[in-house]
Amino acid sequence: MSARSILWTILAMFLAAAPLAAVEIDWSVLPSHSPAEPARGDTVTISVEISVSDGDATNLRVIGGMDETTILDRTFALVRSGETRVVSFTYSARPGSHNYWMNIDPDDVSGDVSPTNNLARGGFRVADPLSRPDLHIWWSSFSVVPTRFLAGDPVTFHVGFGNIGTADAGPFDVGIRSGGVIVARQRIDGMAAGANTTVDLSWTAACNEDNALVVDCDNTVAEPNEEDNTVADDRVHCDSSWHQSLNFTLDSLRPDTSRVPLEPRSGPTTVAATLRFTGSEGSVALNVRVEMGIVGGVPQVFTFPVLRLPDDAAREVSFKTVLPAGNNRVFFEVDTDRRLAEMNEGDNRLEGVIRVTDPGRAPAPAPSALTRATVAIRPLNYGVAITNKAELASLPPSRLLPLKVRGRLKVTGVPAAAKITASATLDCGAGALPVRRSLDLTPAADAEVPFEFSFPMPAPGACKVKVEIPVTDADAADNRDSAAVKVITAKGK
Repeated sequence: MSARSILWTILAMFLAAAPLAAVEIDWSVLPSHSPAEPARGDTVTISVEISVSDGDATNLRVIGGMDETTILDRTFALVRSGETRVVSFTYSARPGSHNYWMNIDPDDVSGDVSPTNNLARGGFRVADPLSRPDLHIWWSSFSVVPTRFLAGDPVTFHVGFGNIGTADAGPFDVGIRSGGVIVARQRIDGMAAGANTTVDLSWTAACNEDNALVVDCDNTVAEPNEEDNTVADDRVHCDSSWHQSLNFTLDSLRPDTSRVPLEPRSGPTTVAATLRFTGSEGSVALNVRVEMGIVGGVPQVFTFPVLRLPDDAAREVSFKTVLPAGNNRVFFEVDTDRRLAEMNEGDNRLEGVIRVTDPGRAPAPAPSALTRATVAIRPLNYGVAITNKAELASLPPSRLLPLKVRGRLKVTGVPAAAKITASATLDCGAGALPVRRSLDLTPAADAEVPFEFSFPMPAPGACKVKVEIPVTDADAADNRDSAAVKVITAKGK
């Protein structure tokens, strides 16, 4: 082997062992199709241009396809900073509406610092010379709540669809397909040409690989294109069934007034306990419900969206209430709806007495240092704020650039969940279906977590965007925020 070959071999080994550098991978030109208005039988070319900056990208994979079919799968061994790549695929046009998509780095291995905008979509319609109905799902309207669940959990699919054909459609069913079988359905009594509607369909989940929503799930409507009647989301995931070794218990009621009662106070007291989660390492529990409050009163409810071992072996739960003088019996109870299969269902409730001094009697001794520390527990609160409202109030029209909604999640106290799913909805009023997006955030104690949602740029006019998080905390008023969105015309109006 020559000296040059040896040097190249050493360099290749070094690059393979080097840690993945953070780079910025983005669309130089968003996916587009040609010809702009294809006819039946035309060869349609879908192309996109990708750019790399702030570092080199290695093993950059790009996939793309039409409707539910993957057509393009290409990997670039190396794209240097400042370079671009054009990728494309072709499709033989058939009558009906078609959705195409491109996804950069779907396996998240190229070190992209902002992977949330790596999926882009487009579409076109091929005219049908015959007068027929054509049911079409609006992909941007599709959502599933929750996206992660256990077998037996209630799961809701939301979708918007319409009849974009030239004839009315007769009665048909919309169904949820799981494991190749329709497991839930809703009857639609017909749909006029040009009409649109939305459906919320719920299902008691099972752990199957194929979970999708199908419009006209029995194929009773004759259409020029059946491929746009099904929609799915890879993020929808059912966790494996519970191991019987898993268990939840509650202990460590605070404040502990068994020795020294509390002094009367004008404001509310924070009452807390520790929720303990035991089982094998890596076990996951979803939608863990805890009720708490004064025995005999209206309970407060908090749900942990995700608990995972070993990180969530012990989590604080708390509520705030005004405690009158005397003995106050309080309780905490986990899994009150009995949806979680546990090793022991008999240890899910904790009760205790918190004593408050009667002002008509002699004052109680001062609390110990430990008692004062536990009484001073800060309530948990999350706050959501959109930070680019001024930018959203005046946006130039664009067919290439997306609409970006940026903000922050502010956490006060210790988070009650490892992840929080934030949702954003862009509503442009009558004539346009709302567009929904969701994003998993990882909160930290007393910290701010930035977020960014990406939407297709709407037509010129006024819209509204709302961001919210589904949590129960000390102040529900700041769990959502909204902003006015205005896309100006070319003349600035």
